This record gives sequence, structure tokens and C-alpha cells, in this order.
Amino acid sequence: MKPDNFLLGDDKRPTTIFLIDFGLAKPYKDPRTGLHIPYKDSKKLTGTARYASIPTHMGFEQGRRDDLEAICYIMLYFLKGSLPWQGLPAVDKEEKYKKIMEVKLQNTSQMLCQGLPEELCVMVEYFRKLKFEEDPDYAYIYKLIRTVFEKNNFNFDYKYDWTNPRISVTEASSNVVEPLKLLTQGNVREEIKQGGKKQEIFNKVQKKQLAAPTPLIEQ
Repeated sequence: MKPDNFLLGDDKRPTTIFLIDFGLAKPYKDPRTGLHIPYKDSKKLTGTARYASIPTHMGFEQGRRDDLEAICYIMLYFLKGSLPWQGLPAVDKEEKYKKIMEVKLQNTSQMLCQGLPEELCVMVEYFRKLKFEEDPDYAYIYKLIRTVFEKNNFNFDYKYDWTNPRISVTEASSNVVEPLKLLTQGNVREEIKQGGKKQEIFNKVQKKQLAAPTPLIEQ
């Protein structure tokens, strides 16, 4: 998933958002048996590294949780203007992907969502905690987004920045905040350097997320 996969409708359909480019898409269930696809590891990263989930970086089979985590990174990119793992120096793709993974591992949901609605922080934590075959609670996700909508007193009138010709690009992007500082140190980074096993590191990250205090949002 990446921002380029989303297109806005033309003058006739300005309130419609289109999802395109399904070149890497695949079913998460076997169409014959209805069973979830099996878990695999040691897979190469496919897709755009900037928005890839942490399990994807670690070579785990992708599923619904990975798309949801990617969508969160896309929203953070739109809201902040950049992501902490952008612009990392590297000699090749392999080193670049490794550094991106390290920074993602170091950044908790609270770090990523600093200055943003707490509901977004809750979503990032929720998606990062999902198990491979676990069914995402889409009603809960929708409620979190709806809560932000109502807190900001938005009107459900189908009027957006791109449907108002009087709003310039500069005005529309005036609320983009400064990006978070890159975190290039940490225990996780050192463990990776020392050859720590990917699954063990991922388990530690999940435990850290589970132990982290989450803002209380009623389901």
C-alpha cells in the first residue's frame, strides 16, 4: 500500500476515492477451502518499504494486519508531511530496508503520533498487535475514525479541500507539522547488529506494544 494507490474522482465523482494497482494483491483465504493462507517466513520484501509493516520487513507472510499498518503510515505521512525513516543514507537497497526496519522498531505509536489525535495512536498500536490470522475489528476501527471526525466538529457534507477550487495547495497543506526526529540509537538496533533472531525481536516489539499504556477508547 502507498499513496499512489489512491486516486480522487473527477468533476463528476469528486467524493469518490478509487483504489488502483492490484499487481501485488492476493487473497488472504484459499478460495476453495475458505481457510486462511498459511504463515511463512524468510520472504523477501515486496511493495514500498516506506509504508511496509514491521512483519513484512522481517520476512513474514503478509496479511490483513500488514495492509492496515501500511494505511496508518500513509495517514501519518499525509498528516506530518514525512516519516521518521525517510532519507536514511544507505549504500544499497538491502541496507536501506534494514535501516528503515530499525527506525520503525524504535518508534512506538506514541512517538509516531505525537501531536495527533489519540485515536490514531490507538489504531497504530492495535494494528501492530494483531496476529497473522486474527480478524481485524473493522467496526472498532471505523468508530475510532468517526470519533476524531466528531471531536473536530466536521460536517458530513462531502465537501473536501480538493472539491473547493478556492483553496490553494498552500492553504490545504498549511497544517502539516514538522516531521519527527530520526531515532538512530536503541537496544533493538544493537540486537539487530549483533545478529538477533528476527522472530525474537518481533516478539519483543509486540510485548512492548502490549505493555505500553493505551489511551482508553470505548469500543
